[in-house]
Amino acid sequence: MKNSANGLFKSKPTPEAKGDNTTRVAREIIDHEIAALAAKTNRLRQARLAKEASEPPAAAKPKKPARSRAKTSQAREKKSQPDGTS
Repeated sequence: MKNSANGLFKSKPTPEAKGDNTTRVAREIIDHEIAALAAKTNRLRQARLAKEASEPPAAAKPKKPARSRAKTSQAREKKSQPDGTS
């Protein structure tokens, strides 16, 4: 006297069904985390923009002069040529 229509005798879930359920739950968790990260990023961006708007603009720092570069390999080769001109 099986009465599967009423759910008295439930069939065992197949491994594919378990995998599908696990995948669905994992995707829900990941989607929730992505939404939370986007909300946090947006909240922090708004706070930064509000802070920058309330502060006066900072003066730009002057650039430092460029450091002199080391001699190139061509200059070294020219200096050490065996023609006796150096």
